[in-house]
Amino acid sequence: MMKIAVLTACAVCLAGCWTLSVYPLYTENDIVFDQRLIGAWGDTTGSRDGTWIFQQGENNAYCLVTREKDKPEGIFKAHLVHLGDNLFLDIYPDNPKKENEFYQSHLIPGHTFWKIAFEKKSMILAPLDQEWLEERYRNKTLEIACFSDDNVIIFTAPTAELQKFITTYAAEAFEDDPFVLNHINW
Repeated sequence: MMKIAVLTACAVCLAGCWTLSVYPLYTENDIVFDQRLIGAWGDTTGSRDGTWIFQQGENNAYCLVTREKDKPEGIFKAHLVHLGDNLFLDIYPDNPKKENEFYQSHLIPGHTFWKIAFEKKSMILAPLDQEWLEERYRNKTLEIACFSDDNVIIFTAPTAELQKFITTYAAEAFEDDPFVLNHINW
């Protein structure tokens, strides 16, 4: 119970409006590596701030560094996951380097999932649709193990169940207004 309370508090404070998962969306057999992801990505239209920089990591993983104006950079481990006819991006915060060890010991990282597609020199990222998830959670029709506190949904289902859920609802569970990031020089 204490672990769930800490996870909920961390999710509310740190996650914003993202849905988190305790378990990854992938197994080793589902991971794919795509060279197109390597490099810096940003919104060249100026409507969104920030840059996502992907570098090749170990074992078909990526190191993702996110940068926003006047904010500390975020460092993540990222995996491209091929399920059914879709590609997904699973990102997980890399070990945050905090000076306060006691504070750091209370942070529990979570996985976030994005539906991803490539078009020419653009990357299209659709996060899970929070309204869609929250409505199903309230109506008790969200068919996956999870809990919610202050409208932050945290999946607790193991990887196999996550994959089944995401594959089943891939067409409707992700936002219709995705982030479009363009490959930029860095």
